Amino acid sequence: MEFKEGYPLTHVVHNETFDETFTAYIKKNGVAWLGWIPDLPEVKCEGETVEIVRKELHDMLHQTLVAIEAAWDEQFEADVKAGRLEPLIEKAKRSCEEGNYTKIV
Repeated sequence: MEFKEGYPLTHVVHNETFDETFTAYIKKNGVAWLGWIPDLPEVKCEGETVEIVRKELHDMLHQTLVAIEAAWDEQFEADVKAGRLEPLIEKAKRSCEEGNYTKIV
């Protein structure tokens, strides 16, 4: 692997569980290596080697995606309980009754 001083390495991080792919950057910072995923600011790490940082990025990406999914599920359940989806349900029913839908086979 070629490293050009001052420029970060580009690393593709793929999470198989969520089938999501992100671009990560890894850069030398003194004696340590820093890694981060710009699209997910909470995913950043530091390690002694590029290999350690790559592994940490993969692990942190998975943990972050799990947390995002859990938060989304929690918010959805809260919205259902609070009745926030009722207007959407009513709008969908009206559209159906008016024939404003596309049949999916």
